[in-house]
Amino acid sequence: GSGNEAQTACLRFQSIRVVGVDVNPDVLAFQLANGWPAGQPLLCGALWNGRDASVEMSNSRSDLLHANVYHQEEHPDGLSDIALSQSPTLAWDQLDVEYGPFEDAVLWMDIEGSEPEALEGAAGLFRRRAVLVANLELMVREESRAWGARRMAWVDQFMSDNGMVFVKDWNASDSCRDRVWMRGDK
Repeated sequence: GSGNEAQTACLRFQSIRVVGVDVNPDVLAFQLANGWPAGQPLLCGALWNGRDASVEMSNSRSDLLHANVYHQEEHPDGLSDIALSQSPTLAWDQLDVEYGPFEDAVLWMDIEGSEPEALEGAAGLFRRRAVLVANLELMVREESRAWGARRMAWVDQFMSDNGMVFVKDWNASDSCRDRVWMRGDK
C-alpha cells in the first residue's frame, strides 16, 4: 500500500527500475504524494494471468487501503459483506514486453490471494530465468486459512517447478506473512 519497499530500493540502488501496480486509485495517489520514484511507472490494475479480463476487487477496509481479490467459487466465509468493483488485469509478462526486458528481476507482490494467477502471468519470465528473487505476501487469516493454505501450496510447487528455492518466511502476523524465494543458481 505504501510502496516503501520500491522507494527504499530506488534510493539505495539508483540504477534499478521499478514498475508499480496497484488496483486502488487511493493507494496510487498516496504513493505519488509520498515519494514514489520519479520516472518509474505506477499503473492501476490487478496482477493476473495475462488473459484480457477484469477481476472483482474488494476494499479490505484496512488503513493501508490495499485491495484483495476474492474468487467467487472460493470466497472465504465471513467476508461476503465487502463491496466489490471491477479492475483491469495486467500480467508480469505483459509488463516485461512494455517496460523491460526484465533481467534479474525481483517480483514483490503484496496481493494476498491472487498469487497463482499473477505467477501464471509471469510464466515467460520464469521460463527464461529472468526472476532472481520473489517475495510474496501470502494470506493466512483465520477466516480463510484453508483457502490460503491451498493457494500457498500451489505457489510453493510453482516456484520449485521453476527453479526457485525457498529462502525464508518473514513479517509473519495473524493475517499474512511474506515468503521469499531465490533462483536456484544464485
